[in-house]
Amino acid sequence: MTDLSPAEVAEAKAEARRLRRQRQTTKNLVASIVATLAIVVFLVLVVARPSDSFRDAIDYQAVAEELSTKTAFALAAPDLDPTWSANRADIRDEPSGQVWTLGLISSSGDFVKITQYLGVDGDLSALIADGGVDSTETISGTSNHPLEWSLRDRSERENPGNDVIIAWRKSPAGALVVSGTSKPGVLSVIAALQDSQQVLFEEAK
Repeated sequence: MTDLSPAEVAEAKAEARRLRRQRQTTKNLVASIVATLAIVVFLVLVVARPSDSFRDAIDYQAVAEELSTKTAFALAAPDLDPTWSANRADIRDEPSGQVWTLGLISSSGDFVKITQYLGVDGDLSALIADGGVDSTETISGTSNHPLEWSLRDRSERENPGNDVIIAWRKSPAGALVVSGTSKPGVLSVIAALQDSQQVLFEEAK
């Protein structure tokens, strides 16, 4: 065996250290990648996934039935197809009286809100978002009970929010205001309202 000179020994040790550092760097890099992937998987599976309580739609008709026992009026809660779900259904007290609000979302992304001002039978202008083009429209569902609604198109407003289209009319059960992000969405909810809840539009006998 040939003896190594001090310089060769030093060089061999330096090379060994370099290889150890390289292996350690590779190991650290792999560990970092694995840790990052674990965090991403955790976020996708646990944090980003909505909880069951968030996904569950409100049974708005059950809420309306329960709350109607505490009012003198039937509450607007139309029969809608399964593409619609509710994210709000409640009554609040306002200076004008009790107000029933039902928020509806369609699978196609439409948002429609029904606001029922219980017992209100006066000028409705203060209840309607201002600005836009006003008209009237006769709406009829499958039950063939056409009713005329006032309509306001606010689509040309700079920031109409969710009140792009607003329809309203007086009702024996309180003033009804139906607003939403699209005209087809608003009209379809109104048609369902007229089909399934004619009691809202009939004078008490």
